[in-house]
Amino acid sequence: MVSFKDITGALGTILSYLGAEVAEENVFERLLWPQRYYSDLSLTIFLRLVFLMPSGGPLHRAALETLTKFQKNGLYLGKTRGNMLGSAFYSRMDVSYFARTLNGQESAAKESRNGFLVRVARSLAHGYVARQDDKEKMMSALAVSKRAYVPLHHVYLRSCTSKTPAPSEIVAVSEDKLTWKCFVGVVASELTAIAAAVIAGAYTHTTWLCVYFVLPLIFKVFSFGSSVRRESLRAAVDGESEAEAVFELDDVNHGLVLIQGPDHVVRQFCRHYGHPIRGSDATANRMREVMSMSLVYLFVGYFPAGLIALLWLDDDAQVLWLSYQLYVVFVMHISRLLGLNECGRTEERIARHVKKGREVMLSDSTGLSVIFRVETVWFENVTEGRRAMSDTIAAHKQLCNSSDEAVKSESTESSVTEQDSSRDNLPRAR
Repeated sequence: MVSFKDITGALGTILSYLGAEVAEENVFERLLWPQRYYSDLSLTIFLRLVFLMPSGGPLHRAALETLTKFQKNGLYLGKTRGNMLGSAFYSRMDVSYFARTLNGQESAAKESRNGFLVRVARSLAHGYVARQDDKEKMMSALAVSKRAYVPLHHVYLRSCTSKTPAPSEIVAVSEDKLTWKCFVGVVASELTAIAAAVIAGAYTHTTWLCVYFVLPLIFKVFSFGSSVRRESLRAAVDGESEAEAVFELDDVNHGLVLIQGPDHVVRQFCRHYGHPIRGSDATANRMREVMSMSLVYLFVGYFPAGLIALLWLDDDAQVLWLSYQLYVVFVMHISRLLGLNECGRTEERIARHVKKGREVMLSDSTGLSVIFRVETVWFENVTEGRRAMSDTIAAHKQLCNSSDEAVKSESTESSVTEQDSSRDNLPRAR
């Protein structure tokens, strides 16, 4: 006769398989970078974190894949060894960008690397509040059969310092330090586990199970102390132009995107902004890296330990453990199918404000800031959107050429004036 423990063991194995297949590696990106992933907080985000983001499920396969990337990237070799890009420390996005108004670089595709601006633009593509003229255009186009409507996002960036007065009614955003939002977000993501721990203590009187349920919360709190230090915003160095340029993101599935701003301001979000600092104080930085990777190792054994412990738990404790795991696996499917795993990120926070017409200032402890502003227009198809994008690029090129010609003209007039002045100062022949 089949015993209850046999049934619960079989159900636990099935849940282990189902959950491991649906778990995503960005769970550990969130674990290793709480300053970015818990940067935003609202009622909607809070509810998503509470009901859709627990980490007490079967994450062992995703943890193993994360550790495998650490190994392949050479992060086990020692301090300042290996490549962080493409790992859970610093994820990679396979999206290219083009410097459309810089001579000689118009057709050169370059990787956007960490993809900060890509994620901002992708967040803009959802829930955009259209202007009145855009709404009228969309309504008139509904009568015509079209394959897809496409937005053109024109993102404007400009830099400022602590000495520069910030515009009024600007939204300030920062991700270079832990804030109260990080703590609230982490606790919210494990409220269901805390509730399960309380139930375990009150009804099953199993201390071991109470501790087991709150372990993911403990791991996340430890990540606050082990999180690596990141590259900040940077100012222009000698030789870098402050002139504005227009860049295009090649991410047409999510919309057409133009980024306009000084060259060094735009490119830092496609290069090293947010990259873990490894060179200075290498020993301390390596310690943080090892501690962060150790947290991922703990998640490898977390679910299997609970599955094995079912053999010694009583029936009520087994039912509670299986019920919670069933719930976690269910919400993992919902989060993955609906794409809700990115909630709370800095990029989504910026997009949430700028698509309402506000300006957002991203700042850090160095005193530097970058201000974001967005204009979005919807088109009936990709062809129309690309045509409008080409017109914008051409207009900017013409403006730059006119400015260059004006500068050259001024320099020519200045040199002529200097020559005339020097002739006047020559001694006259008697």
